Amino acid sequence: PFNVTAGEAYVANLPAAKDVQVPGAPPPGEVSLDLSAGTWHLIGNPFGVPLEWDVDTIRYQQNRGPWSQLRNVIGTQNRPVEFYVWKLSPMDSSYRVVCGNGVLPTGESRIGVGEGAWIYTGGAGVTLSLARPTRVAPPRQAVPSFAADHWAVELIARVGDACDRSNYLGLSSRFGPAGLNLPGPPAIADQFVDLALAPANTAGPRSLAMAISGENLTRATWSVDVTTNVVNGQVSLSWPDLSALPRNCRLRLVDLATGRAVSMRSASAYTYRAENAAVSR
Repeated sequence: PFNVTAGEAYVANLPAAKDVQVPGAPPPGEVSLDLSAGTWHLIGNPFGVPLEWDVDTIRYQQNRGPWSQLRNVIGTQNRPVEFYVWKLSPMDSSYRVVCGNGVLPTGESRIGVGEGAWIYTGGAGVTLSLARPTRVAPPRQAVPSFAADHWAVELIARVGDACDRSNYLGLSSRFGPAGLNLPGPPAIADQFVDLALAPANTAGPRSLAMAISGENLTRATWSVDVTTNVVNGQVSLSWPDLSALPRNCRLRLVDLATGRAVSMRSASAYTYRAENAAVSR
């Protein structure tokens, strides 16, 4: 047995599904977490009710300075702490990016009871403050509004039982001229597939889960890598929803290994076979 600190989370690799009971009482008020710099942290919802990831109510401070809302780091470079988290979905063992207030092109906005999530800190001396929800509200499925200068398309990679969701490319002027380039969470599964993007119109490195250009480009190219350690696996790259894509925009997928090009409005997926271990394409 060991003590579980409020606000921390843990990963358990179990051979089969199992109910785990953690004794103790949820904290009555605010929970503060000291986070080290330049790494991912696995944090947990310490409360007995779902925690809305609200960028207006979740706060941080740096080096014991004044407290600030997470919203204030949106659109800035060299963020001391990220304003979103990644949580693992039990449905398909893939990550979902979580952020409330309709900031990101995803409907996920809360960390459930007993759930954990990854958050990245880029600065030193960061303390994160989680306020206990005062009431249980239904999930805020805030659907972002899209426009010609604000759109995003999700890419999903699958091979066998492995899945990588919440990868987005697009265009938005709402995050400043630098756009929004978000890294993906660390992989923890034995068998994995990972999709990584480079910022628009750059050669790399390909290390992002979300690459939203802040410039109003007439032509944009995103470099995409799909990596898996499933030998001889059938890899599927899909884009199930193009409803946010403006009518005057066309997206085309080009497989640089074969030269094959696919109109993404005419097809919803592209498949190929991964022949070698830990192969990227």
